[in-house]
Amino acid sequence: MISNSSGASTRFRHLPPTAMRVSGQDVRRGLASLVKPDDALARFRLAVMEQTGSPACYLLGSGRAALAVILLGLRRLSDRRRVIIPAYSCPTMVQSVLKAGLQPVLCDVSVQTLDLDRGRLDELLTDDVLAVVPAHLYGLAQDERDLVEIGRQRGIWIVEDAAQAFGSMLGGRMVGTWGDAGLYSLGRSKCIPAGHGGVIVAKDGVAEAIEEALHEALGQAQPGGKGWAALAAFVGYAPATHPAGWWFISRSPLNPADEGMDIQTLPPIALRRLTAVHAGLGASIVERLGSVQAEARSNAQRLMAELERYKFVTLPHVPPDAVPAFLRLPIVLDRKERADRLFDLLGRQGIGVSRSYWRTLPDLFSGVLDANEESFPGAVRLATSLLTLPTHSYLREGDFVNILHAFQAVEA
Repeated sequence: MISNSSGASTRFRHLPPTAMRVSGQDVRRGLASLVKPDDALARFRLAVMEQTGSPACYLLGSGRAALAVILLGLRRLSDRRRVIIPAYSCPTMVQSVLKAGLQPVLCDVSVQTLDLDRGRLDELLTDDVLAVVPAHLYGLAQDERDLVEIGRQRGIWIVEDAAQAFGSMLGGRMVGTWGDAGLYSLGRSKCIPAGHGGVIVAKDGVAEAIEEALHEALGQAQPGGKGWAALAAFVGYAPATHPAGWWFISRSPLNPADEGMDIQTLPPIALRRLTAVHAGLGASIVERLGSVQAEARSNAQRLMAELERYKFVTLPHVPPDAVPAFLRLPIVLDRKERADRLFDLLGRQGIGVSRSYWRTLPDLFSGVLDANEESFPGAVRLATSLLTLPTHSYLREGDFVNILHAFQAVEA
């Protein structure tokens, strides 16, 4: 139980929504990659294949590029052109589908699971669907085994967007490996926060097509970017995501809270290879990721045990055989007004609460997609009433106290 004693001081301290401590080994591996770039790339690729058990692994410059390349590969195998994606998810999913020359089809999501609403999905599974792309948001481990079976029966590829869930397990296997292909991101707010990068894993049935698409899109191009700049950005990640550094970031124009919520400012997808520096950093992080995620999981479970008493909170559904990474803890409030109050109160107490995606994809891409937001009640509910709580190692006892006090304050 969390004590009702006074919480932690928030003077010059504000928890970031996500964070990972930078180690000396990370920096050494980054420096070594500047000297032996091929070794760094090979080491990271091997680490991913060992962790996932995947027979094929491809490294790209971003997660959005990874999804686009997967879809470019799949379209070589079929003349179908529709791709089903969640109506509540990262806006770059739409970008990736369009980049592959395919048609995004939005499916509503379940408020209880944050996964694709199976009833709505069934209505969308027509004969011209090429792929279904479920997303494992916030390090959750969604159970997509039924989708895999549906895909086999109907000739539809299942592509797992596990950008936020490297390390999350389901049935003894990492998410991203149940479908025909999967992807992970190395973005700064992801499980492997190397800075930039995307990873593709694929089964034998589609790996060759993905490799052909990758070769056609990139040819013999070398990784882009400057190694020293990438390493410096990663080193700067440490103070920026420390509670003292985030106190300043969260109050400055550098605050990324609204990032991706305006399609006019979404950067275009650049198809390029992963840099050696990001690979070196990624390999280093993977080595200690198990202990990092165990601590996050413990913090998330403690928060869930305390918050389950509140009837106005919907906690994430965790399948019995799942081991989520809990990159963040998503909670859904009963109504927008209470979510607004809680967001403001937690923010004032120095808790890195986030609204995540506060616009649905049908709303964000209303001028691009033929979709009415009213047709996606689950997505609208999440966009207005979902908050995420931090689970990382910077949480301390006073933060748990402040979180509980905030929920008690909005209970009435």
